[in-house]
Amino acid sequence: MPETHEIATAYLDAFFAGETQEAARHLAAGFEFEGPLSSYDTIDSFLVGSEPFLQSLRPGWRRVSSFSDDREALFLYELKTTDGKTIRVANQLIFEGGLITRETVVFDSRARRVDGRHVADLHHRPLDP
Repeated sequence: MPETHEIATAYLDAFFAGETQEAARHLAAGFEFEGPLSSYDTIDSFLVGSEPFLQSLRPGWRRVSSFSDDREALFLYELKTTDGKTIRVANQLIFEGGLITRETVVFDSRARRVDGRHVADLHHRPLDP
């Protein structure tokens, strides 16, 4: 079985290239996502909900730092918005049986604007306050 770090990297490579179906191959059936702007409890809702955010980004990502063990991978990386701004993201991926069961993403969404819109407006389903 590939190591968590390799799986996480393949997942993030595919996801930030806009290849969401390829990224989904790395997600477990009970996958859950929690982020600063939205949360999802199914793979399908996550993929649909993430689409507007992905469209606000330039393809790709730049790893700043990462580490992993046999249960989780933690990444710090940068994304570029379509208007050239940088978003620095902390991401925790939890694994079971070689698949990602939970993803937790943290970034400062308060000051992020993309093409004149606040990044929160780009998400399908905001978190309840």
